[in-house]
Amino acid sequence: MGFTFKKVIKRGSKGIDVSELQNFLISKKFLAANLFTLSNPMGTFGVATEKSLRAYQKSLRLEQTGALGPKTMEAINSDYDIKVNSNVNGPTSGTSSNTISKNSNLNMVRADDIRNNIEMYKDLKVGDEGDRVKALQKILINKGLLWTNATGIYGDGTAGAWRDYKKLLKK
Repeated sequence: MGFTFKKVIKRGSKGIDVSELQNFLISKKFLAANLFTLSNPMGTFGVATEKSLRAYQKSLRLEQTGALGPKTMEAINSDYDIKVNSNVNGPTSGTSSNTISKNSNLNMVRADDIRNNIEMYKDLKVGDEGDRVKALQKILINKGLLWTNATGIYGDGTAGAWRDYKKLLKK
């Protein structure tokens, strides 16, 4: 059973509508679930949600406003096919939003893809540069684990995202 969006939301908005939008963007791999913590709970529409919504809008060739307006709302309502995680009810005092990790985009990646990618990129290390690094970064960006451009330079951010990606094999 999906959620129906009925009101405009934008940066600064808070509540269940924002949580549902974030869950939707996570399910479509436009937003990384691991961005949300106790200090940055779901249910608050911030920069990451805006950036992710712009990417979603771009993928549909909609105007990239970064806000959930009528056209984006219509597209999402017709596309909203994920099940609402009953553990995520927006920010409440004393409740950890880490419960979304069960629904995170990390868990939606196919294990075969991960194994193939690990074999292809397992020898890369911090300081490496080139097309293979750039290809790996594009994969990590696509999975919502890396929030930079694909530069072709393997730095600490790429290393951390790569570690998170490889952890999927252990789940």
